[in-house]
Amino acid sequence: MMQRRPRGLLAALLVPCAMAQTPELDERRREQWRQQEEQHRRAQDDYQRQLKATEDDKRKRQDEYDDSRRKEEDAQRAQSAPRGQGAAQDARRAAELRAKLLAQPPLPDARNPLLGRWRVEADGKPARKDDMALLMGMLANPGGAGCKMMFGSGITEFKPKSWASIDGHGADSLGPIVYRGQGTRVWAIPDSKIFAPLGFELSAPQRAVSVNLEGCVLTRLGEAAGAMATATAPPTKATRA
Repeated sequence: MMQRRPRGLLAALLVPCAMAQTPELDERRREQWRQQEEQHRRAQDDYQRQLKATEDDKRKRQDEYDDSRRKEEDAQRAQSAPRGQGAAQDARRAAELRAKLLAQPPLPDARNPLLGRWRVEADGKPARKDDMALLMGMLANPGGAGCKMMFGSGITEFKPKSWASIDGHGADSLGPIVYRGQGTRVWAIPDSKIFAPLGFELSAPQRAVSVNLEGCVLTRLGEAAGAMATATAPPTKATRA
């Protein structure tokens, strides 16, 4: 009996100590769980914020792309609209000019300094045939480019009742034509309405400066200046015998 008392006494002393340590241990464990849950919650919040930021950035880029496309389409429509309107206005002005000129009396052949063969005046620069050179030339001198497109690089012949384009393959008739004007200003009015009236100032018999295309000048071929100077002089009254 005396030997069992120390064991029972030891057990009696250990049980209260164990009971005293259990709530503290449980509190530490609960604190660890709370910290883990807080870390997990923060990780979830960070993930949600990153996901939202990614979606917002993607939406922003899509909106910027859509806005850029709309601006580009608007710019294209704005550019095409004036061109279409400008073409309609040019056609209307050409029709009005044609009607106004045709209402004037015909220009007699004897007083028409435009009759003859003409070529587009060279600018003295060596000709380059590559596409970039042609494009730069058109941008630098739109009138000159229009002149080349209108009259080409060959010869244009104005006859009393028709006109023609002449190149290495021969003469190509451009159809009937009539003339109006007085003095040194002459208007050639092709019968075909695809051509607007062609106005020229012939202050010098060998040069015809276009009044429609800026920078467009024709030079005469194969006829003396004196003969044309006579043609541009006003008619004299006939003297009676």
